[in-house]
Amino acid sequence: MATKFRADQVGSFLRPQEVLDAHAAHFRGELPEADLRRIEDAAILKVLDLQKQTGIGIYTDGEYRRAGWSSDEFRAAGADIRGRGRALEETIDACRALWGPNPVSYRDSRMVVDNALVSPKPVGTIPVLVGGGYSDAALDRIARKADGWLPSGQGPDAVAATWKRIKDLAADHGRDPAELELHVQVQPVVTEAALGADRMPGRGSMAQVVEDLAAFAEAGASEIVVALIDARSADDGIEKAAAVLTAADEAGLHG
Repeated sequence: MATKFRADQVGSFLRPQEVLDAHAAHFRGELPEADLRRIEDAAILKVLDLQKQTGIGIYTDGEYRRAGWSSDEFRAAGADIRGRGRALEETIDACRALWGPNPVSYRDSRMVVDNALVSPKPVGTIPVLVGGGYSDAALDRIARKADGWLPSGQGPDAVAATWKRIKDLAADHGRDPAELELHVQVQPVVTEAALGADRMPGRGSMAQVVEDLAAFAEAGASEIVVALIDARSADDGIEKAAAVLTAADEAGLHG
């Protein structure tokens, strides 16, 4: 009797080079919208045919129309994704102005606040932590505007190198790098046996997970957040979290 396997369609496929090049050209203003759609359509027809050949009855466009994170949401709202960096900076400036003393006066490309009383105020300083950020512009924005960085998907070595660059950029902008904080999230998945060198950060034996926690601490992390993604229930999550924290305690990391 043949063995049956279950397959789930998750939607996103690796984008072919012609789609990546087209999105980059459109972002630079070198490719009209109609030409971008024509290239996307051709690639989508190919990926639909590939899925049909596998016998899966549910098809996806591969998310080939998505140039970057939430680009389709930007398009649906009539906003320009190319202005997202400026929008983030203005949001940070606006929040700090609104959180500050009354009366508040603030103006940017989207908002005008004129001599207003804004209440209630925060009881203390709210740190602005900016996540992601791997382009030169994004790292420079963190160095200029943020109180700290929230890396995503990087291993300890990459985090350490990027964090050093952010602090160097902060110093170039006249800021004290020591005032910036590094907050790392680790999603541990503990396995019985040790995994190979190509494992993802936080995956592997308990010893390997603790090794990653120590490496992030060595990289300069002010805080390491342990976020469980494989808990089957609340009790299972508590048990797994306790095991990781106990191992971190024993290694002298949890404090």
